[in-house]
Amino acid sequence: MGASCVPGSRGALAADGVVAGLLGAAGLVVEIALVRAAAPRFGQGTHVWANAVGVVLFALALGGAVGGRWARRDPRGVAVVPALLLAAAWLAVAARKVPELAAALVPPDVSVDRPLPLSFWGSLALTAIVSGPPLVVLGAVPPVLVRRAAAEPGRATAVVAASGTLGGLLGCAFTGSLLVPAFGALGALTVAVGAVALAAVVASATATSTLRPERVETSVSTDARADAGPSPLARAAGLAVAALVGVAVTTAEFTAFRALAPVCGGTHRDVTAAIAAVLLALAAGNAVGGRMRSPAADRRTVTAALFVAAVVLAFAPRVTREVARGAGAFVGALAGFGVAVGALGVASPVLVRARARATDAGRAAGVVFAVGTVASLVGCYATPLWWLPDLGVSGTATLAAGAALAAAGAWVALRGERGDDAAAGLAPGTPISRADARAPDAGPGRRRSRAQRLGTASFAVAVVVTSVCTPARPLRVDPGQLVEVETAYQTVRVIELDERVPVPGKVPLLGTERDVRTRFLRFDEDATSYQSVRLLDADPSILTAGRYYEHLALGAWFSDAPWARGSGAPRVLIVGYAGGTLHRVLAAVAPADGPAPDVTGVELDPAVVRLSREHLGELPSPLRLFEGEDGRTVVDRLPADARFDLILVDAYQRTQYVPFQLSSREFFSACARHLAPGGAIGLNVNTPSGLGGGLAAALAATMADAVGPRGGVWCVPNAQYSTNAAIWARREAAPPRVAGTVPERLATATFTLERFLVRAPAGGTVLTDDRAPVERLSDAALLPLEEAR
Repeated sequence: MGASCVPGSRGALAADGVVAGLLGAAGLVVEIALVRAAAPRFGQGTHVWANAVGVVLFALALGGAVGGRWARRDPRGVAVVPALLLAAAWLAVAARKVPELAAALVPPDVSVDRPLPLSFWGSLALTAIVSGPPLVVLGAVPPVLVRRAAAEPGRATAVVAASGTLGGLLGCAFTGSLLVPAFGALGALTVAVGAVALAAVVASATATSTLRPERVETSVSTDARADAGPSPLARAAGLAVAALVGVAVTTAEFTAFRALAPVCGGTHRDVTAAIAAVLLALAAGNAVGGRMRSPAADRRTVTAALFVAAVVLAFAPRVTREVARGAGAFVGALAGFGVAVGALGVASPVLVRARARATDAGRAAGVVFAVGTVASLVGCYATPLWWLPDLGVSGTATLAAGAALAAAGAWVALRGERGDDAAAGLAPGTPISRADARAPDAGPGRRRSRAQRLGTASFAVAVVVTSVCTPARPLRVDPGQLVEVETAYQTVRVIELDERVPVPGKVPLLGTERDVRTRFLRFDEDATSYQSVRLLDADPSILTAGRYYEHLALGAWFSDAPWARGSGAPRVLIVGYAGGTLHRVLAAVAPADGPAPDVTGVELDPAVVRLSREHLGELPSPLRLFEGEDGRTVVDRLPADARFDLILVDAYQRTQYVPFQLSSREFFSACARHLAPGGAIGLNVNTPSGLGGGLAAALAATMADAVGPRGGVWCVPNAQYSTNAAIWARREAAPPRVAGTVPERLATATFTLERFLVRAPAGGTVLTDDRAPVERLSDAALLPLEEAR
C-alpha cells in the first residue's frame, strides 16, 4: 500500500482553471497589444506578426520546460504566487517603455518608411524584451497546476489546457476590437498586467489547500516500474505525436482565416469568429481527452481522433467556404477547421496522463506542453511565410492533414499492445504504481495565513494601480502631428506640414513648384506615404499635386464615360475609400454645369472616415458609404444588375500590402461583371521596383485573366512619384483614351496617360483565392531598396 495525493476538491481544480484562463487571456492580450504598440515604428507586416507570435510561443515553450522541473521541486506550487507577481511587475514597467524602446531600435540613418529587415529584427527584439520574461513565467505555471492534481493528470491537463485556451479566446476576441480602441495599446497591456495579478491572487488562496492524502492500491512498487525501463523509441513516439499535433493546429488556424477571407472578408468580427471557432474546438478536444479513464479508451479515441482530423483537414477549405456562404464565418470555420482542431485537441491530456505513469505529472505536462508549443512555433512562421504563398490554401490544408496523419501513424505504429504504456515509455503490460504520484511532503493541506494572502493582494493591487496611473504617452510623435488615434485596425496620425509641390501643367516634368500646407492621414509606420491627403489654402487647380488620386480620377473622363459623352453622372465604386480623397478629387473635376459623380464607397475602418470628417473636411455627396465592411464582401453581394462606369481599387492593409482577397482573379472577375459598357477598373499599386516588379506584373496578369481575351490591361507609371502606378482593365480591347474636354486640373494626369500608357506585359503570376502571395511579392520589391541603403 502507498499514499497518493489527489485534488482536495472540485473547487480547488476549478480555481486552478481560473488561473490558467487568466494567464491564457493575458498571453493573447500581450501578443496583440504589443504588435499594435510597436506598429507606429515597425508596422503590422507578416514578419512583425510572425515575430510576435513566435516570441510568445517560444517563451511559453521555454516556460513549459522550466515548469516541468519546477513542479517536481515545488509540488504544491508555493512559488507560483511570487513568480506571477514578478511577471506582472515586469510587464507593468516594460509596457510603459514600449515607445522609447521601439524608437531606440530604429537607427537614425535608416528610413522608417517600411524598412523590412529592420521591421523583422527590431520587432523581434522589442517583443522579446517586453514580453519574453513574463511569458516564460506564464508558460511555467500550467505544469505546476497539473502537478498539484498528480493523481489525475489527464483530468487536470484537460482543465488547465481548456481553460487556458478559452482565456486565450477571450483575449484574442476583445483586444483588437475593444481594448485597443477603448484604452489604447498600452492600456490593453495594463489589462494584461491586471489579469496576471488577479491570477496571483487566486493562486494564493489555493496554493497550499489543494492536496489531501488518499490511499491508493498499487500493484507493484516504484522500483519494479523502474526495473522495467523506459523505451527511448516509445518516448520519442509520444513526443512526435505532440509535435505533429502542434504543427497541425497552428497551420489549421492560419489557413482557416485565409480560407474564409474571400467569402467573409477581413473585418474584425470575421477574424474573431474564425479564431473563436478554432479555439473553442481545441478547448472541447482537451476536455474530451481529459475525461477518458481507461487505457483502451485512450488508444481507440486518440487513434480515431487523429485519423478524423487528417480526413477533415484535407477538405476543410472547401467545406469552410461553402458553409460560411450561408451560415457565416463562425459556423463555416467550425464546420471545416473546428472539427479537425477539436479532434487534435484530444491528444494532449492523454499524452500527459500516459507520460505521468513513467515520470512526475508536472514534468510530463511540461514536456508535452513545451514540445507542442515549439512545434506550433514552426507552424506559426512557416504557414504565412512559406506554405500559404507556395502551396496555397488547399495545399497548406493538405500539409496540415499530413501532419495529423503522421501523428496517427506514430501513435498506432509505436503504441504496441498497451498504447498508454508505450507513449509513456514503459514496457507493454508493466504494472503501474501510483506511489510516485504522491507529493513528497503531502499531508493535510494548510491554508496560507491571512497576512500572506493580504500581502499578495496588496502587492497585486499596487502593481495594477501604478500601471494604470502612470501616464501613457503617444506611441509616436512626428513633426506636425495633430492627433494620434488607435483604431480597431491600426494607428492613425493626422500630420500637417509645409511641402513644396509641383504645379500641374501640360508638361509636368518641366512645371514649376510652390509651397503649400498639406494635411495627411498616416498609418502605423508611414513616414512619407499616406492613405488620405488634403492641400490646405492652395490654388484649387493643384488638387493633390499630381498624386495618384488624380490619375485614377482621370478614368471619369475617359472617352466612353458619361461626363465625356454628356450623358449624366458617372457611377463610381471606390474600394478602399479611406478619408475620401479620391472622392474629393472626382467632385473637384466634375463639369462646371454637370452632375456630381454618383459614388459608392467601401471602407473597412470606420474610425478613418470619422477622422477624415474631423480633420480633412466633410465628404462630398452623393455618397453611399459602407463603413466597417470588407470590399470583397460588398462586391460579391452587389445586385446582379448593379453597374458602374468606374471601379477604383485603392485598398491596402498594413500600409504596403494589397489585401489578398482583393487581389485575386475571383475578385476582379466579380468587378468586371459589374462594369457598365465602356467602363474601366482602376487599381493603385506601389511599384518600388518599377512596372516589371513581381507584384505589378501579377496584378496585371490577374486582371487580364478576369476581363478575358476580349478585354485588355494597361499600366501607367506616375511621372512625378516614381514608386507608384495605375493599372487599368477594360472588357474592351481598345486602350483607354481621354476626352478632349478634360479639365485643366487633370493636365498632369492626362499628359502621363497619353505619353506613358503601355499594355501590361504577359506572363505574370495569376493570383487566386487559393494562392495569392501578395505579401511575398511586395517584400521582394522592397527588400532590394532597403539593402541598398
